[in-house]
Amino acid sequence: MTLVKRLWLTVILTLACLLAVMLLSSQQLWSLRADFEQYRSRQLLSANLQTLKADVLSLSRADPLLPDTASRLAAVNGSSRQLIADIVAALPAAERDSFGKQASQHWQAYHQNLQSAIKIAETSPEDALSIPEEAYKMSLQPLAGLIDQRLASERQLLAQAETAMQAALGRLVLLVLGPLGLASAIVVLSQVLLARRLKQQIAAMQRAADQLGEGELAVRLPVAGADELSTSIREIARNTA
Repeated sequence: MTLVKRLWLTVILTLACLLAVMLLSSQQLWSLRADFEQYRSRQLLSANLQTLKADVLSLSRADPLLPDTASRLAAVNGSSRQLIADIVAALPAAERDSFGKQASQHWQAYHQNLQSAIKIAETSPEDALSIPEEAYKMSLQPLAGLIDQRLASERQLLAQAETAMQAALGRLVLLVLGPLGLASAIVVLSQVLLARRLKQQIAAMQRAADQLGEGELAVRLPVAGADELSTSIREIARNTA
């Protein structure tokens, strides 16, 4: 095989290894990107669940006699409805209706009871004070339990997603380093073999030239091989014969 062909073969093998690295890496990176997007969505879902729980429980001991209770209730009502809608949209399709229906029912029941307590407080303060406690037990506690149950599930799913991403990163490292290491080994080995062959040919030519210089005219230049250097030696030997 000629030197040019050897060099071209080395180039082709190197490009093939690099192309394999690019294809495998792009596939793994795309998969890892999808896993990361899903993980980020679950983090946002967990944050919304925690925010919803904090908002509704902020009214757990609301005093219907205080003047700011009505405005607080209105603010929490708006934020809670939006959070429930966002949470339901992020849940798997099979779980949306169940969670959305239960969460909305619990919150609406508490909202209505606290509104009633605020109105009753205008005429009968003593009767109004007992309503929030009962509404808390009947509505907010079940709602908080529902949120906690969903949070526990999300923590498990987040842990599974983290494990999957770590495994994907490990595969990505192997898929990148493996072909790169193979390409590097091929290039280094081919260059070492080529350099070794050239060194042997040049050393043999040097010895033959030294012997010719010492008067040993029967010495012939080594012409083993089919590369360009051996071909040139043959031509020189043929022309001087």
